[in-house]
Amino acid sequence: MSVKQDLYEAAGPFDILRLGLRVLASELGWMLKNSLRELEIHQLRKRLDQEYLALGRIVERLTQEESQAGDSEAARGEQELSLGQIAFLKQEMALLRGERDRARCEHVRRRVSKWNLDGTT
Repeated sequence: MSVKQDLYEAAGPFDILRLGLRVLASELGWMLKNSLRELEIHQLRKRLDQEYLALGRIVERLTQEESQAGDSEAARGEQELSLGQIAFLKQEMALLRGERDRARCEHVRRRVSKWNLDGTT
């Protein structure tokens, strides 16, 4: 018989109910935290869409200026700035997603350790 089986066989129905409620509460807390992170990622995605829109306008203006043989140095500077902002927003979203995934693993690990569910005493 394994240590985990001994742990659960020694627990009575009320202990299991209490553990289930604790897990439920913990998961509800995680869902709230995750929802806030997802909201932040959504806002960054919205900002990224705005940057793509701005970049499209800049490229359109550059195309028109080049066809009219005008000076397009300022528009090129805006284009570089917009491309830099897009790269930054993509990197920030990837960072937040990675942070969210690491936080989830840590949340579960702490819960298992704190509640002694890993079979150690």
